[in-house]
Amino acid sequence: MLISKIANRSTNIASLSSEHSERRFPFDPYPRGWYRIGNTKELLAGKTPRFLGQTWRVERHPSSEIVAIGQSGISYQAREEDGRVFVYFDRDVENGQPLKPAYDFVSPPEYRSDKWGQAGELRWVVRADVQDIAENAVDVSHFTTVHRFHRLPKLTEVRFTGEQMRVRMTSYRRMFGVETEVDLCFDYETLGLAFARIASGPVTMLVSYMPTPIDEETIEIVMAFRYERSKNPLRNAIIRLFLRWEGYVSFRDDIPIWENKIYHKRPVLCAGDGPIMQVRRWASQFYPAQAPSPSPQA
Repeated sequence: MLISKIANRSTNIASLSSEHSERRFPFDPYPRGWYRIGNTKELLAGKTPRFLGQTWRVERHPSSEIVAIGQSGISYQAREEDGRVFVYFDRDVENGQPLKPAYDFVSPPEYRSDKWGQAGELRWVVRADVQDIAENAVDVSHFTTVHRFHRLPKLTEVRFTGEQMRVRMTSYRRMFGVETEVDLCFDYETLGLAFARIASGPVTMLVSYMPTPIDEETIEIVMAFRYERSKNPLRNAIIRLFLRWEGYVSFRDDIPIWENKIYHKRPVLCAGDGPIMQVRRWASQFYPAQAPSPSPQA
């Protein structure tokens, strides 16, 4: 309950600084891709959230298919996963209808395993762009200065495969009072969905990152936590509490940076900044009127 109140307060504080009219980024605020627009039960009960610059409603057809209907009455292809509804958004239309998804996302096997338990979710509303979240994954230097890692992370894998991106690194940080090695792997399925697998000492966790644009300046970010269960109920309860608190503290410290960030098309980078330009070339494929580079590795 305490963490829920703190997370809600963080959302309200972040919302106060999002009242700006001038867009800071030179690209489309609604890139093509899959986005979470809400929890299935709430949407089917009549909730009409506002994302991607419009209001949405969700219906379930007799065939059990989920359909997301935008403000203009156009039906978009949707997918139900882990109690949430994801919509495939693309500005391009054909004969008044949205194009079929160019790709689908792969849900993690942990979602379907009894060995993994749920540890709740946290939400923020932030003045940022979905591309900020992806660039954050390779900004290795900020893990020491912002997230209190004890050593500069070592990138062990950066790979781009079509719409997917994988970033893997190792470092050290304090866990339950002991310096512990951390293995961190981000799998991006699109700009609106990423899965982070984190192994650190006695804790193995999966964090689902789901950033969705609300309007041209703000996004909602939902983080959902899962952990590898043990046979000890007390340990499981402590891990659940720890994951939400750790997630709140770590993510909270990123928000002031995102909300005051100035976008530079060609930033001056140092060795610890990571391959940010490669991430931007990969992300370019999701924007209309922008062709992706032949190889983000270049």
